[in-house]
Amino acid sequence: MLDIYEWDTGIYLGKIEQARQTYNVIGNINEYQVTIGETTFGGRPELVDSVGIID
Repeated sequence: MLDIYEWDTGIYLGKIEQARQTYNVIGNINEYQVTIGETTFGGRPELVDSVGIID
């Protein structure tokens, strides 16, 4: 289990299970040009899930 804390405040939010096995991935695009990205934007306030652990 992994302890989850709110990034800005450090408030403890709960625990989530971890995968038994993970793989290292290099690059953020696949052969079909599907990409993944990350942002520091927290999202629209009206879309907040009040019962979710991770935002």
